[in-house]
Amino acid sequence: MSNPSEDSAFPEKSALSIYSVGIVAANKKLDSDLIEVVPTEHVSFVDGELTDNKEEIKVASENFDGSSWEETLVTTPSITAKWFPLGNVTRKTAPDVRRGEKVVLFKFGDADEYHWVEWDQGKKLRRLETISYALSNNSKEDVEDSPTSTYWLEWSTHRKVVHLHTSKNDGEPFAWDIQLDTKEGNLTIKDDDGRIIFIQSKEDKIHVENKAKSFIDIDKKNITIECKETLTINAKDIITTARASIVTKTKKHDINDTTFSHRSSSYSVNANNWTTNSSRWSVTSSSPSFNAPTVRFSSNINIGGNSYASKHVD
Repeated sequence: MSNPSEDSAFPEKSALSIYSVGIVAANKKLDSDLIEVVPTEHVSFVDGELTDNKEEIKVASENFDGSSWEETLVTTPSITAKWFPLGNVTRKTAPDVRRGEKVVLFKFGDADEYHWVEWDQGKKLRRLETISYALSNNSKEDVEDSPTSTYWLEWSTHRKVVHLHTSKNDGEPFAWDIQLDTKEGNLTIKDDDGRIIFIQSKEDKIHVENKAKSFIDIDKKNITIECKETLTINAKDIITTARASIVTKTKKHDINDTTFSHRSSSYSVNANNWTTNSSRWSVTSSSPSFNAPTVRFSSNINIGGNSYASKHVD
């Protein structure tokens, strides 16, 4: 058997090769994967502070007919390189490298094209950054990925945002978004069908709402609860403490219990028709008051003290 390294079908090395270690010459532009980089193994010395070192050279001459011409050429020791997501293909944004960071440059054959990957960012070089990852949610072949057919996650210290998105193109019932806006101090959790949780830390507000427009709204010291039909609370004990007042507005108010006890320094009932049916009903008050056209008490009645009425019916 022949040696694979000697067989023409097995070349000794790939056309893709490491070209040089490089130093970034200028900060990468946001939303770009191109950088200006100095290949230090091919440029031995660069005068002054490391930049893209663009220089203008004016060239003047004459044409064969005696007419003169002048042209300005821009030269630089740096080269342009495109980000190479080697081993990191789910990342969709190039690292935000800055001037002075080290990268590794790749070249494919004799093509005058260069690609770069991170090597060493240094603790004091890398500053703000935006990173996005996307995972395909396409189960069918030959379908191009897009923001609506991927699960994607973005961190951005440029925009002060962390955003997680899930799509529903592969049979999921809902798409979801979770966004943390650290600049404004807001957290949003929502689906694509009208349900939302919204927290505003700066405003001290929390809002929870569903598709049917039932919601709980906490606004600093005030809480509002609203639903279109039934609000049910089930508990062993319910304790209500109101420092000022309790106001109830309704068309019908029913209380069903085995024992009802009400203690008050002043108790007043104003009604057109007020009926109490009880095997034993007791009111203990320094000054009870019942204001109604007609007040009826059934069963045995024991009134201690004075009873005042315009008319008593036996």
